[in-house]
Amino acid sequence: MNLRSKLATAAAAATIPLGLGMGATPAAAETTTPTSEVGMLAGNCGHYVSCTSLSNGTLYIKLSDGNIGYNMNIRTEYKKTGGSTISAKFGYSLKGSNYWSGSYSISSGQTKGHTWANAYPTGCPSAVGLLLPSGQSTFQTPPVTSCS
Repeated sequence: MNLRSKLATAAAAATIPLGLGMGATPAAAETTTPTSEVGMLAGNCGHYVSCTSLSNGTLYIKLSDGNIGYNMNIRTEYKKTGGSTISAKFGYSLKGSNYWSGSYSISSGQTKGHTWANAYPTGCPSAVGLLLPSGQSTFQTPPVTSCS
């Protein structure tokens, strides 16, 4: 089994079946397939990015350069492509703890997210993006890491 197959299998196993939108029936989350081996070094959707496709959009977790030492920023983002407007909290899971934003209103056609500055420490831990729509279960991304 090559690296692409192993990572795709691991990413698919990390997804949760969920649906978004008022009255939407739960749908299995589909992991987006990376376009290159380089993009798979730290996440399944690009360098320092992991994502999962949901019934009404795509959920991302992204790592970017911070400004304190070697710490990086963590951003959880949702690109909503369908369904009705939702109220949801963004979050991430790191080293066994979950961290949450306040609530955001997200309509079809919008991309919204929350950034935690300098929240990702050195040492290459795995982080998972979270989305908690009001009245629904938590959505999550496959893990992302800063190590290649």
